[in-house]
Amino acid sequence: MGCVQSSETDPDSEPRDTASSTERRPRLNDDQRRAVKVLLLGTKESGKSTIQKQMKLLYEGNFTSNERESYAETIRLFVVSYMRTILEALPDLGLEISSHNQGHVSTVMRTYNIEPSVCQALRVLSQDEAVNEVLVRSNEYQLPDAVAYFLYLPTMERVISTQYIPTNDDILHIYVPTTGISQTNFPLDAKLLLSVYDFGGGRSEQRKWVNCFDNADVLIFIAGLSEYDQKSDEQPDVVR
Repeated sequence: MGCVQSSETDPDSEPRDTASSTERRPRLNDDQRRAVKVLLLGTKESGKSTIQKQMKLLYEGNFTSNERESYAETIRLFVVSYMRTILEALPDLGLEISSHNQGHVSTVMRTYNIEPSVCQALRVLSQDEAVNEVLVRSNEYQLPDAVAYFLYLPTMERVISTQYIPTNDDILHIYVPTTGISQTNFPLDAKLLLSVYDFGGGRSEQRKWVNCFDNADVLIFIAGLSEYDQKSDEQPDVVR
C-alpha cells in the first residue's frame, strides 16, 4: 500500500501527452536560456580546471580531435619539464642520480624536444632510485600531482610515442596554470545554461575573483586533499 493517492483513469478520456516539455518545445540557443553562474574558487593546483574539464566530459560528451592534438603537444612538453624539475630538486633533497645514469641528465637538460635520445634518457631516469625518491618526497619540493602519473613508465611510453593521442585521463591529469578568468558554458536542458567561471589561483590572481561575484548563483571552493603538507612555491616556508 502506497502513501500517494491514486485516481482511476477514464478509458474514454483523451490520451495524455507523455512527451517531456523539452521534447515539445523548440530548443533554445545559449542567448535564450537562463544562465546559472557558477564560480570555481581555490588556490592554484587545487583542481578547479580539472573539475571544469570533467564537466565538459559530463555535459558535452568528449574532447574534440583539435583539443586532443593541442593537449598532446602540451603533455609531451610537460613530461620533459617534469623530469627537469625533479633533476633540479635533487641537490636540495640531498640526492644524486646513479653514476651510470649521469650521462642522461645532460641530455634531458639540453632540450625540451622529444628526440630519440631524450626519449631514452626519460626511460632510464624514470627508473632511477633518486628520481623515485623525489616523487615520494614531493611534499618537500613543489611538484604537480600529475608528475607521478606521467612519469610512470607505461604512461610515459605512450606520451613519447610519435602516434600519441591523449586519453581523457591524460587530459584530466595535466596541469596547465590558469591566468585571468576562463568562462565555459554548458547547456543543462532546453531552458538552463550552466556558465562556469574558472579563476587563476595564484596569490596575484586571487584579487580578480571579486570582479565576478555579482549575480553569482553558486560558489564552489575547491581544496586539494594532498596540499595539507605541501610547501608553497610562492612562499617556500609556508605550507599550502
